[in-house]
Amino acid sequence: VTFTFSEVPSGFDLADVSVTGGGLSNLQPVVGNPLQYTATFTADDNSTTAVAISVAADKFTDPVGNDNLASNTDTATVDTQNPTVVVEIADASLSDGDNSSNVTFTFSEAVSAATVATLAEGAGITVAGGTLSALSWAADHTSATATFTATDGITASGSVTVAAGSYTDVAGNLGSTGADTVAIDTQNPTVVVEIVDGALSDGDNNSNVTFTFSEAVSAATVATLAEGAGITVVGGTLSALSWAADHTSATATFTATDGITASGSVTVDANGYTDVAGNLGSSGTDTVAIDTQNPTLTVEIADGALSDGHNSSVVTFTFSEAPVGFTAADISATHGTVSNLAATADPLVFTATFTADDGFTGNGSVSVTAGSYTDAALNLGGTGTDSVTIDTENPTVVVDLDRSTFNDHNNTGTVTFTFSEVPSGFDLADVSVTGGGLSNLQPVVGNPLQYTATFT
Repeated sequence: VTFTFSEVPSGFDLADVSVTGGGLSNLQPVVGNPLQYTATFTADDNSTTAVAISVAADKFTDPVGNDNLASNTDTATVDTQNPTVVVEIADASLSDGDNSSNVTFTFSEAVSAATVATLAEGAGITVAGGTLSALSWAADHTSATATFTATDGITASGSVTVAAGSYTDVAGNLGSTGADTVAIDTQNPTVVVEIVDGALSDGDNNSNVTFTFSEAVSAATVATLAEGAGITVVGGTLSALSWAADHTSATATFTATDGITASGSVTVDANGYTDVAGNLGSSGTDTVAIDTQNPTLTVEIADGALSDGHNSSVVTFTFSEAPVGFTAADISATHGTVSNLAATADPLVFTATFTADDGFTGNGSVSVTAGSYTDAALNLGGTGTDSVTIDTENPTVVVDLDRSTFNDHNNTGTVTFTFSEVPSGFDLADVSVTGGGLSNLQPVVGNPLQYTATFT
């Protein structure tokens, strides 16, 4: 600031000067020119108050003591105000289902062309938890927009920050920082499925199943999975899920299908559930060995028929699985007895001997009682039976001579032999005769139980 006087001043100092918009310092006369003084004006920081500098009347005198007249007022504009920026991420939270949000940058005043070029590509902007698209500017350069996209698979606080000093207003004043944050949950939940029992059978055909989630699932998931939707079950059925209060775990009962040998499983399908933020869950599964198949048995009496001459037969017991607890007490026989039960080199095969009752004609049988043995998984075994024709009953014969007396004139008669069963190998040599002779032995036509002969 230069002060030019009409006469050499006396007693002029900084206290004589009125200043607005800043401060004055370093007042001193110009060397070689006693009619001029200079001083340094420094504008107030962060201000837009205009500069006004003047000297009022009667502040100093000339060398002979005359008071000064008021000076003119000189002015200048001031803009030392630092621009500010408000960053706003529109969405309050982001997830897999909605992983991006509009971001607005609102400046307190228009920024410089250099700032537009710099910030347009993201320089001077720090992004955490995601990425930011290029800025799109309003025509007056007081605002801009961009899109923030959250990183996948994280649970964190995302942020967009404009760094202090990274931009200027048109006057070149450095801007202050601005930032906003957003809750991010793009982490997909997981589930651990555990079928508690290692194996299932007829004796224990169900097991508790636990579902343990990495985080609380949504209310919609609770409703869906509670009835089994989104769950695949193999080899059995699953009861409705019972949920813990915090929705991070559930339990159910798996019941194996009857009559199978297989691997059962319970699987929570991928994308079959979501967490509270709406992120789709990954799959979880567990398996269990199932043997609910009841063992079966085939009983075979080797011989087709038994009689007095051959009254016993080998009986073979062939199982579908190696039996557990199979003993002679499990075997019942009709019209005969079973003995000598023995295992063979084949664990599926046992043998015994069936001996027919004497004096019986009909069918005998050998049977194993259902449920009297099990397989290794303790499934109850089924019944088995076989039968055999038995004829150990001895035939009888009635001899009838049609005359009670004989003489020279009537010395022959007919003898009838009536059998209880059709005879085999019957001939005259089988008949003992006293008082005469026997001839012409032959069967009666139409009656195989009778023979006739002539007694002389």
